[in-house]
Amino acid sequence: MKVSSKKEYKDIDRFFGAPLTPNQKAWGLIHEFYHIILTYMEEKNISKADLARKLGKSRASISQMFNKTPNLTVKKMVEIADVIGIDLNISTNDLEKYKSKKIIKQTLHISS
Repeated sequence: MKVSSKKEYKDIDRFFGAPLTPNQKAWGLIHEFYHIILTYMEEKNISKADLARKLGKSRASISQMFNKTPNLTVKKMVEIADVIGIDLNISTNDLEKYKSKKIIKQTLHISS
């Protein structure tokens, strides 16, 4: 049985147009974190051995962390970022729409 191209395109659009699940979002954040960390380490000539030493971990545990299925806590992400000199922040792409709300304006004004 042959499937029409039109149906295949609809299926593809539905697949890629579907909202991400929380699990997919979490994996995306971890992937982005690793990319940032590894890029920064390369630019600053920080080896995985250096990172292990600064974290008080073995080289094997650091290699495993970067090479196997990651399961990082936010605390561990902050520790890694801190030891290599990155100030880690959480942001949202939707921040602009919240800036117009009164509570955010007050918070930003108070903390400025």
